[in-house]
Amino acid sequence: MPGGSSSGSAAALTTNLYDFSIGSDTGGSARVPASFCGLFGIRPTHNRINTEGVYPMAPSFDTLGWFSKDIDVFKKIGSVLLNSNEKTEFSFKEFVIAEDILELASPEIIKLFNNYINDKFPEIKKIRLSKHNKEEIADNFRILQGGEIQENIIPWILKNKPKISPEINSRIEMAIKITTDDINKAQKYRENLKVEIDKSLAKGIIAVFPTTPFSSLKCGQSDEQLASYRKKLMEFTSIAGMTSRPQISMPKFKNNTGPIGISLLGWQYSDEVLLEKLTYL
Repeated sequence: MPGGSSSGSAAALTTNLYDFSIGSDTGGSARVPASFCGLFGIRPTHNRINTEGVYPMAPSFDTLGWFSKDIDVFKKIGSVLLNSNEKTEFSFKEFVIAEDILELASPEIIKLFNNYINDKFPEIKKIRLSKHNKEEIADNFRILQGGEIQENIIPWILKNKPKISPEINSRIEMAIKITTDDINKAQKYRENLKVEIDKSLAKGIIAVFPTTPFSSLKCGQSDEQLASYRKKLMEFTSIAGMTSRPQISMPKFKNNTGPIGISLLGWQYSDEVLLEKLTYL
């Protein structure tokens, strides 16, 4: 399986027909396909790229990203698509390992990652991004995303009654049940998480960790199995969305079943800095 809902854009680049493709990333739909397909892929800082004309799903999380196999092309697309702003003046200080994300990956990926990083940066510091359980962060992301889906997607579904797969329909039903109280609590959680991670991952510091906890999944699995995998993936992808930070996945490893990317997570508006630092890894 090539990954999330921008998987078509990623799969297209596994041929030699295209130099780059674009996609969207709300909860990981660019980063996960990039990891699974062995590509460069980005979720930019929220609102760095104008999404006018894109049908909204969860506007406080929705971003437009892009993919490429070629690092120079990937960086050049950034110079075209990223809106200029005055908030990128902070310079890079250091890479750190996000230990609390790394430890959630499979043992094989942890070993691949540590061998590579320890050889490249033997003195690299390890930090913990958040004291919160990552499953809890992902759950609050899902509540906020579901609340916005209530406003933007569900009215169209109820009106047009399209055919929807059972697995997707169960997620729609979950979103319908989210209450205003649930949303308010999750929003408060998000605000506190932003404050916490602004301290643990200050401006100038880039966190490094595996993009996904495992490589690509085999087709033909049950909805229940896929739901459990998606839940695990959200523990890796939800922090960037909850804090509106940019994250780039770059191809680095390959295990027995396929590629796995390394992610760079920066501070808000550090998109150009992340693109520049790709060559250091």
